[in-house]
Amino acid sequence: MARSDRPALVGVFTAPDQAERAVANLYAAGFATDEVGIMRGSDAQSSPSQQTEASEEVAPGTIAGTLAGLGIPDEEAQFYEGELKSGRTIVTVQGDKRSGDARRILRRHGAYDWTDQETSTPEAGDDERTIELREERLVPSAQWREAGEVVVRRVVEEVPASIELDATHEEIDLQRVPVGEVVDERRDPWMEDDVLVIPVYEEQLVVSRRLVLREQLRIRRLRVTEHKVFQDTLRQERVVVEDPNQTGQVHERFVEPETGIEQS
Repeated sequence: MARSDRPALVGVFTAPDQAERAVANLYAAGFATDEVGIMRGSDAQSSPSQQTEASEEVAPGTIAGTLAGLGIPDEEAQFYEGELKSGRTIVTVQGDKRSGDARRILRRHGAYDWTDQETSTPEAGDDERTIELREERLVPSAQWREAGEVVVRRVVEEVPASIELDATHEEIDLQRVPVGEVVDERRDPWMEDDVLVIPVYEEQLVVSRRLVLREQLRIRRLRVTEHKVFQDTLRQERVVVEDPNQTGQVHERFVEPETGIEQS
């Protein structure tokens, strides 16, 4: 066993199987094999299948020296030697930082030690001793377990959308104005306010050839406003939360963007 500056913890068991269960629990709690020892007297009975690596068969008379090497005072070592001669089983544990854990495990499996012997003060000639009665109790504990899973995925949907607005375009208002005026020469188109005037000429057969302004095309631009509706398909994203195992532990809450009121 590894040496420590502090004395080892010692637990005395009346039954070997209690000691072996305590040793098994110490290993399960993380104590190393070189930190735990179990000692039995020559008359101790235990099943071979329950022997541990820390088990030592100790002959009476040598236990005091062994415990002294673990830092146990002589008076306490003599007490434990007497317990060993009486057929008890002794478990020793070293580990300064986890002495509290070791003591709880030993006590839970029915161990007692020198301090228990000191609390009992039998009178001289009285063979009676104080025996502590122990019982096992159920201790509630909480343990996390997987109740289910939540699948969150993003879905792209296509939704119809429309917008209404006033669109302006231009049209041509063509007005034909008959003139029938004889002119001497052609004239290029001209503007009258917002109206483009384009003269149209023709030649007429008379006794003499003459140029007649037959008509005018008066063209102006009109602005027409129409109310139109444009429709298209837009894409938007939404989050779908699924509860495949139907645990009922998934809750969605929605907040109105304008009022801030939360809805389930």
